[in-house]
Amino acid sequence: MIDSFSNTPEQIRDVINTHWLLLDNIEEQTLDFDEKTGELKEITSQYCSSSTERYIIINRKKQNNEYGNVFRHEYGHYIDDVIGNYSESAEYNQAFKLDKKNFDSTTNKGNANLKEMLNDLSENTAAFKSEYVSDILSALTINNTEVIEFYKENKMIYSYHNWEKYMLPMQEMKSETFADLFAIYTENNSDIISFMEKWFPNLTQEFQTSMDRAVQVDFVEKEVVKV
Repeated sequence: MIDSFSNTPEQIRDVINTHWLLLDNIEEQTLDFDEKTGELKEITSQYCSSSTERYIIINRKKQNNEYGNVFRHEYGHYIDDVIGNYSESAEYNQAFKLDKKNFDSTTNKGNANLKEMLNDLSENTAAFKSEYVSDILSALTINNTEVIEFYKENKMIYSYHNWEKYMLPMQEMKSETFADLFAIYTENNSDIISFMEKWFPNLTQEFQTSMDRAVQVDFVEKEVVKV
């Protein structure tokens, strides 16, 4: 976990240092009891929040870099939560809509943007390998077939969510994207960040705005309430 934050820029470090005390626990597990079926099932790494506590669960089977990658993402969900669910704010929602519209394959412009973005992605090894980037593409294109096939053709792993299984898929898309952006800026790979800021300017700018606001005293007092 320490290594996964070792290259974190000052902006993100300030946010972590401001809010880290509100995280109650980090649990490592392998199996969990399914109350519906009565069977043991493998743990899915996740961030959990209730009226009494906030904690992160990590699948103990994950190793080295994979563990760090998952932890950065789940910590992003935690930060989103403690700053008042910023991924549900009007500002973030507008940024998400604008960048999503840029890759609407039902329009000529959107289809052209999608093809150009994928071509650029194929020339950026770090971004192409990043599970955070593919997860964001999964949300913004709602698992567009062309995107999926592009990853397959290039023999790259496509990390994604099945949005149909969620009761509120759009809310989940925005939440997952926020956590991915937190992970990307925490990882601080310049190639990945340059790709993101080029193709998703509204989301990346709004995310950085949220990080600046997250350490402001008046914002913290109004939004961060530990119940």
